[in-house]
Amino acid sequence: MDVIGTGSISRCHGHFSLSLSLSRQGCLCLLRSIKLKAMATGPGAGGLSLGKKRQLCIHALGGSGVEIEIEDQARPSDVTPAIAAKIGVPKGKKLRLTSGGNVLDDAQDLLSQAGQKPIFYVVHQVGMGDAARGLGRKLGIDGFDGQTEAEDASAMDAITSLTFGRDFNQSLQGNLLPSLLQTLTFGYAYNQRVQDVTLPSGLQTLTFGVNFNQSLQGVMLPSALRSLTFGTKFDQSLQGVTLPSSLQTLTFGFDFNQTLKDVMLPSSLQTLTFGFDFNQTLKDVMLPSGLQTLTLGFSYNHSLQGVALPSGLQTLTFSAGFNQSLKDVMLPSGLQTLTFGVDFNQSLQGVTLPSGLRTLEFGSVFNQSLKDVILPSGLQTLTFGSAYSQSLQGVMLPSALQTLTFGTKFNQSLQGVTLPSSLQILTFGLDFNQSLKDVMLPSSLQTLTFGDEFNQNLKNVTLPSALQTLTFGKNFSQSLEGVALPSSLQTLTIGFAFNQSLQDPQGVTLPSPLQTLTFGGVFNQSLKDVILPSALQTLTFGSKFNQSLQGVTFPSTLQTLTFGDSFNQGLQGVTLPSGLQTLTFGLAYNQSLQGVTMPSGVQTLTFGFAYNRSLQGVTLPSALQTLTFSVSFNQSLQGVTLPSALQTLTFGFHFNQSLQGVMLPSSLQTLIFGCDFNQSLKDVMLPSGLQILTFGFAYNQSLQSVTLPSALKSLTFGSSFNQNLEDIMLPSSLRALDFRHFCAADSS
Repeated sequence: MDVIGTGSISRCHGHFSLSLSLSRQGCLCLLRSIKLKAMATGPGAGGLSLGKKRQLCIHALGGSGVEIEIEDQARPSDVTPAIAAKIGVPKGKKLRLTSGGNVLDDAQDLLSQAGQKPIFYVVHQVGMGDAARGLGRKLGIDGFDGQTEAEDASAMDAITSLTFGRDFNQSLQGNLLPSLLQTLTFGYAYNQRVQDVTLPSGLQTLTFGVNFNQSLQGVMLPSALRSLTFGTKFDQSLQGVTLPSSLQTLTFGFDFNQTLKDVMLPSSLQTLTFGFDFNQTLKDVMLPSGLQTLTLGFSYNHSLQGVALPSGLQTLTFSAGFNQSLKDVMLPSGLQTLTFGVDFNQSLQGVTLPSGLRTLEFGSVFNQSLKDVILPSGLQTLTFGSAYSQSLQGVMLPSALQTLTFGTKFNQSLQGVTLPSSLQILTFGLDFNQSLKDVMLPSSLQTLTFGDEFNQNLKNVTLPSALQTLTFGKNFSQSLEGVALPSSLQTLTIGFAFNQSLQDPQGVTLPSPLQTLTFGGVFNQSLKDVILPSALQTLTFGSKFNQSLQGVTFPSTLQTLTFGDSFNQGLQGVTLPSGLQTLTFGLAYNQSLQGVTMPSGVQTLTFGFAYNRSLQGVTLPSALQTLTFSVSFNQSLQGVTLPSALQTLTFGFHFNQSLQGVMLPSSLQTLIFGCDFNQSLKDVMLPSGLQILTFGFAYNQSLQSVTLPSALKSLTFGSSFNQNLEDIMLPSSLRALDFRHFCAADSS
């Protein structure tokens, strides 16, 4: 059975740091037996003395045996290469010798350590530390020692991924990189010649950092290389450079601006990306026919006339600077995605867009009429940028169009415009404020989003029967009286300015399948006698809502109820739905919960800034898992029954009450204190299952006589903590011990 594992180790040394990832294949360890059998009488461990050498018969557990010859004074490190040669140890694994249950010391004699006891060998995976030391010694870095040359070789064989840190800038000439290396990444500072560096034949990914700007002429790139990435400063010609036939991804950084004329790009190349500065013509450049993705950077602004774009190209992306006509440009028939950058503002009249095009996206400046432009019938996504404000009357929109997005300035009437019957998503930008009366919205439409300026009455508008999501922007403030909201509607979001009653004389009918209802900042109307949809799951009020909920019937399906910053009404006599799972109060709420029946299934309860009421006599929900207090709460929890299901308890800025006598539930896993908390935990029973304990700024209490939970994984102190931890029994489970200079809890 294979055991797969990964890991990393980092060591700083001057300007050097490295990161390693190891492949772990094969069993974690294979136990074998080395048994010394007397071939004749003689001293020592019973072997036949031949001067200073002796013959050892080595037995595996399977019964087969091999013989090796060793010197009397041989150390384990002298013996293991011979054993490895006999049994065949895979690369990335090494041998360790044991006897009597102890690992034999490589620096001492083998026989003197073993005496008459059997000797075993263990084949196990090279560890991260071994690999780091092996590589460090190979690179001549001081401080990496303690291994033999054989162990270094074994350790190097274990490395499959090698990342050099930011400051590493040492030549690798003459250094043999790990033979199994698949990924090699250089950091920010590296800028050394690589002509005399032997890159492993199996290397698949090679990434250079910011400063690298060395020629690759004469460099033997590995035949298995699939991805080659250059950093910011690379700006060397690739003429005369042999790129491997396996290369699939080639990425250039910010500064690259060299011609690719006479450069042989490999036929396997699938993705080619240019950076900010590239602005070379692609005429006479042989782009591989299999290229699927071509991305041109910010500065590119050359005509594509006469450029042979690959027949297999699927994605073509222009960045900000491109603003060339596409007339007489042969776009590949297989092109599926075409994206223009900020500056593009050329007419598409007379341009042949490929029939296979699925996505067309224009940048911020584009504002050309699409009249007489033939958009491919298979186009599914059409996106306009912020400047587009052309009429669509007379424009033939594709019959397969599913998503249509307008930018900021579009404010043209859609009357007389035929929207495709396949359209599913229609999004208007900031400025759109045209009436939809007499506009035929397709029955297939599922999502309709208006921008902030839209404020038109929908009373005589036929909304599509399939509509599931309807979103109004900031300024919408029209009454919904008489508006036929589709029965399929599941999500309704009303923007900031809406403050219309839902109790109009004829009534507002909210569709029964509605699952999510969100009101904006200004809404402050009573919900009494309003029929909330029977399927409603999420109800969110904005910042100004502060109406009594007495007499309001909440559907039993409601799971999430969120109040805004102004809400400060008592909940006594209010029937909260039995299905409620999440209850959130805003900034101003500071009402007593005594006498309030909270549903037993509430799992998350969050109080806002102002809440500072005693919980004594309050029945918290039995299913409560997360309880969060904000800034003002500073009430004692003595006499408060915290639910047995509670997993996360967070106190805000001002909480500074003693926990002595408080029964923290055994289920608690996370306990977070705010800035002001500075109470002793002596005699406080912290739950044994607590995994995260975080103190805020002020905490500076001794932990002597405090029993830290055996399951604790993370312990965090604030900047005031200045207690001696030498005599503190830290749990063996602890993985993170942090000292921070900010308040742990939310102080907003």
